[in-house]
Amino acid sequence: LGMEFWDNAGHAEKLSKEHTPTVHIDRTKPKIQIEFDNMEVQNEIYYRAERTATITIQERNFDPEDTRISITGPAAEISQWKHAGGVGCRGGNDPLNTKHQDQCRWTAKVYFTKDGDYTLTCDTRDLAGNQSAYGKPESFIIDQTLPEITVTYDNQDVKNEYYYKAPRRAVIELKEHNFKPSDVK
Repeated sequence: LGMEFWDNAGHAEKLSKEHTPTVHIDRTKPKIQIEFDNMEVQNEIYYRAERTATITIQERNFDPEDTRISITGPAAEISQWKHAGGVGCRGGNDPLNTKHQDQCRWTAKVYFTKDGDYTLTCDTRDLAGNQSAYGKPESFIIDQTLPEITVTYDNQDVKNEYYYKAPRRAVIELKEHNFKPSDVK
């Protein structure tokens, strides 16, 4: 596409195809998806093992610099963004390349390896200024630590290994961060 300009006095200027600026129109909001590998949940939010979240953003004009992964809880490791080309994509791994397609996907992994209460969400803005946010924060608890139970007695005066002359009081102590009284049996 070439362009020709002229003013009211009749002065003309031509721009060749090589000098004509490229214009990109993008009105599509990025699509954000979050999936987890460990779905073995207990009591709605508790997980006994580590979890890995895969965040996928479908976007032609992805901007990793304007994408925020928000995490509350213990530190989690976040991978670099990786590109999976859509149909006809010739953009490669460079998000600033203008040859990406609408079906291009960008993924990052978030590794939750420590015990703790977590919340994960993500929001992004593409290079055209279209904003998108993951609709619902993912909240969960990783608890890989077994509870510690100790029993102590006030009366230690034993006869024949099993018999006590006076009553005995037992004190049971339970050390557990995620204690739920209804789970004690």
